Amino acid sequence: MTENEAIEELKMFPVWNMDDQWLNADDMEELIHFCTQAIEEVQQYREIGTVRELKELKECAFSGMEPASICIAIQHLKKYEAVGTIEECRAAVEKQEANMQGITSFLCERKSEYQKRNNRAYEQEKQARKFLEDEPDREDVKSDLNHLIKLQDRYNALVDFINELQEYYF
Repeated sequence: MTENEAIEELKMFPVWNMDDQWLNADDMEELIHFCTQAIEEVQQYREIGTVRELKELKECAFSGMEPASICIAIQHLKKYEAVGTIEECRAAVEKQEANMQGITSFLCERKSEYQKRNNRAYEQEKQARKFLEDEPDREDVKSDLNHLIKLQDRYNALVDFINELQEYYF
């Protein structure tokens, strides 16, 4: 019989006692209350652990620690358990590493592309400057030259930004 079944049987005890009348009503109520309370206390103690488990806990590494420290350690353990198992954490790290490799690859490709575009803009700038030496009054070439310089600044800024990302995160 389980404790819960015993409690239910105790609730039915007044009906049994009526047949025999071996206890008066007050004594019967006190007996039922006492037995129910005892069973509930046993259930509460079992939630804490068995006697053997408590003895082992007393004899383990926590023996020199204060009870509050033990409670704090158990709370920390529960937080770690809430994160997941070691296998789940490994899988998450592997997934993150794969994502980081993809991001690193993407950033390297972008950096290379921006460097190529910057080099092209630089070559075009050199040609525009030579052209302006021959024809200094060409406004369209001056406008193109300003545009090329701004492009180079943007590409350089993008390359610098990617370099900072790579240094900081990778």
